[in-house]
Amino acid sequence: MISTARRRDARDVFLHVLTSFVRKSAPSAFLEISSSRRKTFQAESAFSGLKPKVVYHFFFLSSMLSKKFHKNNNSIIIPANETREVVDIITDDSGKHTPILAIRAEKGARVTYIFAVFGDGEITKEVILELEEGAEGRIVGVVVGSGKAHFTLKTTLLHSAPHTKGDIKIKMVLKDTAYVSYDGLIKIDKSAQQTNSYLDARVLILDRGAKCDGKPELEIEADDVKASHAFSSGKIDSEQLFYLCSRGLTEAEAKQMIVKGFLMEAAEGLSHEAQECIKREIVIAL
Repeated sequence: MISTARRRDARDVFLHVLTSFVRKSAPSAFLEISSSRRKTFQAESAFSGLKPKVVYHFFFLSSMLSKKFHKNNNSIIIPANETREVVDIITDDSGKHTPILAIRAEKGARVTYIFAVFGDGEITKEVILELEEGAEGRIVGVVVGSGKAHFTLKTTLLHSAPHTKGDIKIKMVLKDTAYVSYDGLIKIDKSAQQTNSYLDARVLILDRGAKCDGKPELEIEADDVKASHAFSSGKIDSEQLFYLCSRGLTEAEAKQMIVKGFLMEAAEGLSHEAQECIKREIVIAL
């Protein structure tokens, strides 16, 4: 059943979620709408005047509903001069292949797209964030792969107009024999002069069998820009682990604290609601 929910101060939050997949730790204040898509969309339109700043776009979908639902929900437009956060939670329940999500920030808009991928199965996810003149955009990724997970992830930050700012920050934790293929692209069109963009992807490997292949790329056609990328993969710092254990923590507790801290670094600068959402999912995944 599809539901729309809002907090008492709901002028800055819109939540779209399937109640049948809401986890026990998720917010409890839900307004039941209808199992009918037509009635649900009518109900959603009643909230359109609230101009939400935060859009929670959860993909806890059964295989029966996922294709139909995604077909009409794979693009988001951020109106000119407005600010939005989009939180996208992808798990094994989302289906193996979620469609490409395209987000376009119109002139002067600000948007942060946060995606969190958790599970031990096969997941494919791609997002394209386009920035028009004067727009600012961030892509924040939190990934936890376990078991025999096989994730194929791609993020594209497209600067299509001048005076734009972009940032991609990805944090991944892989354990067991989990595998991730990650492609991160920053594309700056010829007309996108005076653009500033950066990509930073970091992977924490917990077990010998886990692996990540990263491919950060820059495609720059303009000549008055600042753009760079970085990708790194490593293990838990043994000195940090020793220090925490010397303070009375078990090795398992120390590792979990380090992993949580590593992942939550990606959430710095996000709204309180988005941070709490990501923190809650990290706890469940670990």
